[in-house]
Amino acid sequence: MNIISNYINLIINKPKRVLLLVFITLIISSLGLSNFKLDASSEALVLENDTAFKIYRESSNEFGGSDFLIVTYTPFNELFSSQSLAALKSLEDELGDLRGVNNVFSLLDAPIFFQPKVALTDVADNLKDLESPNINLSLAKEEFLNNPIYKELILSIDGKTTALQIVIDENTKKNNLITERYKALDALDRDNKYIDLLNKEISLLNDLETENQTLLVADIRTILQSYRGNADLFLGGPSMIAVDMMSFIKSDLAVFGAGVALIFALMLYLFFGNFLVCYISYSQCLLNNFCYSRLFRLYGLEN
Repeated sequence: MNIISNYINLIINKPKRVLLLVFITLIISSLGLSNFKLDASSEALVLENDTAFKIYRESSNEFGGSDFLIVTYTPFNELFSSQSLAALKSLEDELGDLRGVNNVFSLLDAPIFFQPKVALTDVADNLKDLESPNINLSLAKEEFLNNPIYKELILSIDGKTTALQIVIDENTKKNNLITERYKALDALDRDNKYIDLLNKEISLLNDLETENQTLLVADIRTILQSYRGNADLFLGGPSMIAVDMMSFIKSDLAVFGAGVALIFALMLYLFFGNFLVCYISYSQCLLNNFCYSRLFRLYGLEN
């Protein structure tokens, strides 16, 4: 009880010193806010020595596992018509020209095996696609619908919707650093300082990758918007989900935070009926938030 009494007396008898101390603490704590961030990358969601994630990365390196986005394309006209395929070609070219895109695959890149029908040994020498001359589009549609290689993969079961795969450039430098970190973690003479340095570099590359993917998703959506007069288009994929999730979280934090702050202020005033008490309580809450945010960054925690 003596500690509580002394604390109350200190605040009441020396308010200027207490407020000055609070203000100084607030300023010091706010210095780390510029580094405060929300991160939904795989590096932030798993432990650095997670065994399952390590096996996944090794498999991706061995067999290929580039990140990609999917765009579904449903033209208002017949899909297997010259007009729709020309629009699909134009869309594929525009997406392929974007910075950060490695390649784009679509229905136009799929080989047609049976125009004309040839012996199995001669198939490799007679591969054609929808852009080849003298292709019968009706027969091509039937092949895509019935061929087990393509059935319900690049073409919907009703033959009205196809998809484009947008392969995103691989972050080779980041992948090499992650591989190097696994080696450092498994080493007998483990160097924690070196591991911390690798983690910082990986974190910086994560930030840059997130920024680039945000811009890429925005650019893709801008292109898709210009084609929506003649087709229904939808974008999906892990990168888009991560970008949208962070956008939703930031928006919710702003809206929900402002709402809670207003309700909290109103409740304080209804309980105490004194603006000074409300101000002191509110200031303490802000101080705590600033301090927690600063501590998160000091200890290298991702949020």
